[in-house]
Amino acid sequence: MKSAIKRIFSTPAGRLGGAAAVMLISLLLLAANSLNFSGGWLSGASGVRQLQGELAAKYEKYNQLAAADNALKAREKQYSALLSSCLRQSDAGEYGDPAELLRRNAEKSAAAAGLRLNNAGAVRAGSLNSEITSYELELSGSAAPETIVEFLLAVNNAEPRAQWRKFELRSGRGPGSDSGSLNFSGTLILLEYRGNGGNGK
Repeated sequence: MKSAIKRIFSTPAGRLGGAAAVMLISLLLLAANSLNFSGGWLSGASGVRQLQGELAAKYEKYNQLAAADNALKAREKQYSALLSSCLRQSDAGEYGDPAELLRRNAEKSAAAAGLRLNNAGAVRAGSLNSEITSYELELSGSAAPETIVEFLLAVNNAEPRAQWRKFELRSGRGPGSDSGSLNFSGTLILLEYRGNGGNGK
């Protein structure tokens, strides 16, 4: 085999043909290697894009979980603040019935401010959840602005502290009202914590 190849390459035509054959084989090998490299590069680029997509999805999921966690912590903080404003069930011996307490505080605050309540409805009891009971009292009256301010301050300083769920002011132009007076209406709410723990007042 080797001697036959030597005889072919010993002639000018053989050497020329052999050189052409070597060049053709080299070109074929280079083309094959180039295709293999290109295919690997394309496959690698596709893998990178897939990995980037997976990372982006995980990052978005992380952001969603972080946002949900922050929202939960904010709600827990709000609920803790709500509990701190509650009357505790164990305080009944000190304060008495919460419904009567709410009405008594409203009437005392009005008397301290020199304000006459036009209406003080019945106290309504309800439940915010399994731990907190709410007591609501609707009030209305008419007085000078400074008297209403004194009344609001007296309500705010009463213990245990009730809160205004709503409060509205209107110009006092009704029958029997002074020209400088204002009509007001609102709902006072007192919360009682009836759970086994917490930090209600």
